[in-house]
Parts: sequence; structure tokens; C-alpha cells
Amino acid sequence: MNRATRFRLVCNALALIMLLVGLRQLVDPLLVAADPLYGSAQMNCPPCTYQLDPVRLLDPPLQKRAWQTPGMEQRILQRLEVPHVPWLLFAAEAVRSLPLFALFLGLAAGIRRFAKAGFTRHSMLWFRLSAVAAFAWSLAGPLSRSMRAAAFDQIFTGVDQFRLPVDFYDLVQGILISGAALVAIWAIEEAMAIRSNLEDYV
Repeated sequence: MNRATRFRLVCNALALIMLLVGLRQLVDPLLVAADPLYGSAQMNCPPCTYQLDPVRLLDPPLQKRAWQTPGMEQRILQRLEVPHVPWLLFAAEAVRSLPLFALFLGLAAGIRRFAKAGFTRHSMLWFRLSAVAAFAWSLAGPLSRSMRAAAFDQIFTGVDQFRLPVDFYDLVQGILISGAALVAIWAIEEAMAIRSNLEDYV
């Protein structure tokens, strides 16, 4: 097996992994739609069995406070019976998962095309999709947390409200990383264009 063949096999295996990880992102919103308590399961050992803990549906900063409050689990379960709350949880999971699906799908398709023909216009389009999806994912995080918070804030405040908690460090970090990926892609595309022009000239 020569080096080129090994390279294609590694790229194809990596593309398959990326595709499977991307498809996995579509499963979580469907599971939340089927059961709003999805994500609250916790394994306790021994005897290593899964138990539902509704408090785990809350944002981490609120979980410690909720565990210290008597009757909180029952209040969360009652909140889940409000018609719009399961839809908020589904929307929160979808907003978080869909950009990740697009990111991994773009990487899988781009890597596969790169393995076949190197950097081409089609492979760069897929890589650009991944970079844009990464940018969208960095913005989707605060929105997803806001939807989840809106589902349960009434338990703590007594009123339904929608707030937008933003961790500026994580937000700026995500924007910078995705922006750097876009710049790198544009640089490669410019280099490809220059090479094509030189080949036409020669």
C-alpha cells in the first residue's frame, strides 16, 4: 500500500467519523421532543443504574441551588407539564445541535473531496460551510441557554421571562476561532486562484 492510498484511507475514515458525529447531533433534538426529561439521566454506582434527575435540566449555576431546595424536583416536573416548556427545550437543543451538524457535515464532505483531488473549489466550499457553521454555533450557545433558562425561570422568579446570558469570553473565543478558519480558507482560495492564473499564463 503506497503513501497516497494510505492518505486516502485515513481521510475517508476521518470523513466517515465526522459524518457520524454530525448525524448524532440530529438525534438529541428528536429525543428531547420525544421525552423532555432526556438529558436528566444520571448513572449512580453501585449498582450502576440510570436514574432520572430533573434538576440536571437546569443551567449548572442553578443546579446547586435547586438540589438544596426541598421539593424542587417535583416543581420541575410540574413545569414540564406547561405546554410551551417542552417546546422551549426542543428549540434550545435544536439551536445548539443544528450548527454542529452543519459543521461536521461540511468537514466530512470537504475532507472526502480533498482526499480525491486536493484543494479544489468544491472542497473549499464545504470547508467554508464548516467555518460559517462554527461561527453560527458560537452565537447559538447563548440563545440556547436563554431558551432553557426561560423554560425554568418561573420556578425561581415567579414570572415567565426571557433573558440572554452571554459569556463574552466563550463568545469572543468562538468568533475568533471561526473567523481564523474563514481567513485561512480565503487565503487558500486566493492561492488557488493565483496558481490557476499562472498556469493559464504559462
